Amino acid sequence: MPVPRLFMLLLCSLAITACSSRPSSEIQLTDAEQSLVNSAAYIAERSPLVADVWPGFWSANEPFLLYRVDELALLITDKEPIAGYEQVDDDLLPSMLRGRSYFYPGSLPRLESGFVLSYPVQNYQVTAVQLQPDSRNNLSTLVHEAFHAYQQQHFTPGSQPHVDDEVFSAYTVRALLRMQQRLLQHMLNLSGQESHDFAHDYLTLRLVGEQIMPPSAIQLQRNSERMEGSAQLMGLKAVFGRAGDSSALTEHLQQSLEGSPDGIQEQMDLWAAGYHTGASLALILTRFEEDWQTPLAEGRHLQHILADFTDFNAEVALTQANDVLARHDFNHWVAWAERQSMRSAQPSVREFTEQHSTWVELRMQVSMQDEEPESDINFSSGPAGMSRPQENIILLGRAENLTFYSHGVRLVAQQVPALINTQELHRGEILFKVAVTDLPQLCEGLSGCTLENLGLNVEGLIITSENPVDLNYQDSTLSIQIH
Repeated sequence: MPVPRLFMLLLCSLAITACSSRPSSEIQLTDAEQSLVNSAAYIAERSPLVADVWPGFWSANEPFLLYRVDELALLITDKEPIAGYEQVDDDLLPSMLRGRSYFYPGSLPRLESGFVLSYPVQNYQVTAVQLQPDSRNNLSTLVHEAFHAYQQQHFTPGSQPHVDDEVFSAYTVRALLRMQQRLLQHMLNLSGQESHDFAHDYLTLRLVGEQIMPPSAIQLQRNSERMEGSAQLMGLKAVFGRAGDSSALTEHLQQSLEGSPDGIQEQMDLWAAGYHTGASLALILTRFEEDWQTPLAEGRHLQHILADFTDFNAEVALTQANDVLARHDFNHWVAWAERQSMRSAQPSVREFTEQHSTWVELRMQVSMQDEEPESDINFSSGPAGMSRPQENIILLGRAENLTFYSHGVRLVAQQVPALINTQELHRGEILFKVAVTDLPQLCEGLSGCTLENLGLNVEGLIITSENPVDLNYQDSTLSIQIH
């Protein structure tokens, strides 16, 4: 499950020169190169379809970048790239990639995570995605993340408030959320007046749920559906075809709406569910011959756009709520929620840090612009998941990938427990804690020292700094303060 994307720094300055080419008479594609070309060809072939997904979002010749971490990258663009890229001879390429394909041998700066929304190439930006074995996954991930980059430019921003997990201990809340998912599954197969009538029942359930959920949970659900759900649909439609004419897309969404057998039991469950409920709502809206994209970009939520399209009257719906609850077997779902055993409560920050005996802690000041840090954070939680015990603290049980770049500082953490603390970000300070097996010895046995620069590389963790750093060893923790 993708999380906050801040801001990309520009690449190190590189002289713009003519790109070299690779004549097919001298060299053939390696297996690594061929895998990138094959996936890029699939994406390029589907690009005209993606261009129809959302007006102004994607062009038929949209530039993009695929990469193999620390090995190779392939840039597809009609524009001239920066120095260091090698143009691929047309004889080695399928027709849709000819004249616009460039390899970058080796490791490009900052491509160590699963994706980057806006990766700078000369004077423009592209979405960059790490190569996956399945070309369809590459396409859906690329379009999903590219749409997030589009949202940053064209959407009224939303928020992701903190929600106390105690909210989901209420059986009625969990029952209503599961009922909403079930009604959406059914609605995906309906059309015409039947869909219109069923939408009223669904919207009534949303209304009832919002009578008992706190505002933070309501806002979290709505915003996840609006931002993540719309991006999810963009990626899925790129793979499965235009909205309304693909049974495979409908079946995929119906399966996704099954969710966890235990239902929604914490705030991250609610956020993750919004990918699928939001994509389903957006797909249903595409079946109306009305503009739903403009109000969504302007800040309207999907459920409210559906209410507008179906002339839903909230006051009338509340008077009919008991009938709707009975019609969809509310008591059955309350009993279901009661039977489900609650998952173990997410750990507190103290419990999380006590699970691991040795930590490297990185604390540094970052420049702020428009109340946002001029830095780049990306992370993928991996199968161990993530939690937010406090509003500005993220715990990664075993981060699949965590990267941070800011003014000469680089942090890369892979397959290790990690903590991100942004509580002091309003003052320009950010804190990372990464669990390590053994503390690196950098001060020659002293409890602390100052270094002119840093090049730390231990299992699962890389921290480099071009700036002076203060190091302090205390209680099995190495604290690093960047000047």
